[in-house]
Amino acid sequence: MPEQMIGRAQAANQGRDAALQLAGGPIGGMLLAAGGWLIGAAMMIGSAVSAVTAWILGRRVGWRRPDASQERADAASALPANALRELREGVSWLFRRPDLSTGTVVATVINLGLNAGTTTMIYAVLQSGYSEAVIGWMMAGSGAAMLIGALLAPTLVPRIGAGMLMILGLLCCTAAVATGVFVESPWGVALLISGAVFLLPALNAAFSGYTMVATPTALIGRVNSVGGVLSMGAMPLSPLIAGFGLAWAGRTPTLIFSFALCAIALIMSVASRPLRSIPAEAGWAEHAKQFDSVPASTPAPTR
Repeated sequence: MPEQMIGRAQAANQGRDAALQLAGGPIGGMLLAAGGWLIGAAMMIGSAVSAVTAWILGRRVGWRRPDASQERADAASALPANALRELREGVSWLFRRPDLSTGTVVATVINLGLNAGTTTMIYAVLQSGYSEAVIGWMMAGSGAAMLIGALLAPTLVPRIGAGMLMILGLLCCTAAVATGVFVESPWGVALLISGAVFLLPALNAAFSGYTMVATPTALIGRVNSVGGVLSMGAMPLSPLIAGFGLAWAGRTPTLIFSFALCAIALIMSVASRPLRSIPAEAGWAEHAKQFDSVPASTPAPTR
């Protein structure tokens, strides 16, 4: 795929995810209202569908080429597989790049802060006596906001710098969590969450697209894996922060703590020149060249 189209392709992926979230909110609320066991059954069915479609895709794109076994044997004899070595290479290369490493850390912190904040607000609404169906419609509202944002992302990514999109997106997240301290009604919370996630599709598309352009082909899998583990690994901690925070400290202190995490991510993005200066889609390759002197243990083919 041409480098000039990677950002828009990532934006299309964000639109797909937003559409799924839009449908998932009401469906999840209805399943929870009908019986918790239905959620597990639905997840098992979804996983089975994913496995089948992945198998079909593999056959269609030709994973099993006639000479694939020989290629694997040749590769294994030339370079023995070593997961720890490959992980070390990905981590080492990523954290020598100030543009990508700062963005990855920022993504980790904002995922933790935003998800802790929104989960706290949702748990508090549920504790106030509102039904699971109301929670489902609240999440559908945020899904609709993400879908609209994803539809706008292909227009924003080629025109606005990725660094500026990240700052604007983090600003929306931080403002929403801070305002959540004063808003407790379910529809007010739904509006805040919708505002927080509106720019996330464009932000994600821009940064993930830039990462694809900036990373040597030989390291893309390792770098994406490291970035994904770090940025997504914080998300399971969010329900713990929300649950224990509500039980031990209450709604307001938990939201203040979540706001502090979001503010840290925002400050880091503003303070990092390599990150905030990432341009719009057309300038990604040129911007990444200034960091290409970073050594890599695996030879990088020409992009």
